[in-house]
Amino acid sequence: MTNNNKNIYIFYSSDQYGVGQLAISVLSLVKSKKMESIYRIYIGYKGFTECDFELLTEIVGGCENCYIYFENCEKYEKKYDIHNVDDHITGNFWPAPVFYWLLAQFFIPANRFIQIDIDTIVQDDLEELNNLYCDTAVGGVPDTYHLWRIENENRGLNTKLRQITPWLRYYKIFKNGKGYKFSKYINTGVLLINVPELKKILLDVVFHTANYLQLNDQDVLNRFLTKDVSNIPLKFNFCLHMFHHYELLASKDTSFHPLKYFNMLENQLINEIKKATVIHCSLKIKPTYFFNSKVMSIITKFDSIADYIHALWDMNDVQRHPLYPTFSDADRALFTTLKKEWNEQIALNFPARENIYSYTYIKWGELWMEIEKIFQNL
Repeated sequence: MTNNNKNIYIFYSSDQYGVGQLAISVLSLVKSKKMESIYRIYIGYKGFTECDFELLTEIVGGCENCYIYFENCEKYEKKYDIHNVDDHITGNFWPAPVFYWLLAQFFIPANRFIQIDIDTIVQDDLEELNNLYCDTAVGGVPDTYHLWRIENENRGLNTKLRQITPWLRYYKIFKNGKGYKFSKYINTGVLLINVPELKKILLDVVFHTANYLQLNDQDVLNRFLTKDVSNIPLKFNFCLHMFHHYELLASKDTSFHPLKYFNMLENQLINEIKKATVIHCSLKIKPTYFFNSKVMSIITKFDSIADYIHALWDMNDVQRHPLYPTFSDADRALFTTLKKEWNEQIALNFPARENIYSYTYIKWGELWMEIEKIFQNL
């Protein structure tokens, strides 16, 4: 199925705690629009305030051929027993809205739509993605995370988890033969949804199963739609977490799309991310940790967002930074914490990928500054 309609239907979902990330992604979406297509942006929400509605409406309202619609999805939660999943063993927390894209078929008046996670930066028009041929329920980019899980399972590293949590039992049952086929296990950060095919899935069974799987909506999709998935080019969902599994993947078959990046030089890779339609900030620690109202007093000390990010990368003692003496005691403590988290979560895991992460976080920070100005003018 292809699409020649000028209307492009786009779906996001969030609760009140994700509005900051959502606003940044929506802003990047409308700023990157180039074609004459009409963007119809649907937000499946929970717990929004009037201020949240005003902010998002303001972001979209000034853009030609862009329209925004809101759908309160809490009414579906009781019907399908959808709820937050807080796994204290694995440290994962999944708010109920991560499942809302499965519900969008009930209120988006189209046979296809594009689902986008809120932790994303859209860099290009979505017309090419929307016009891709897709005769399956879902089109998505192959993921690598399940390979890490299979590897740990084989090495016996999940023995403790196996005794405590039920998801591994279900994971064993749901694996496709000896494991998920790599090209068929996809990331849900950006999805091309074929609504008529998706409607064939029994949602009550899907949501019941979600309680027993580690990655919830992503594992659910890959459990029930294994035969109903098409692969789309990686540029439509450039996932940053792929590089977390570099050592594991380096020795594996590199014929599948994500693995081709691991043999690229830094300058080649930065060109790839610049050409990506959507960058997915799929790391456990999100950019909002480094860009929020609490750190504004620190960021404004720097000449640019780029200078702030470069300061976080700086491996020297925090007190040696030239701006450190100008910070208040509270800001010194906060800046020390920020650098510690950046070092532990990003710098030590991705020392050879500084340009990629700097590029992404600088773009995120610049969008965040725009959102702050819009918010102040409401």
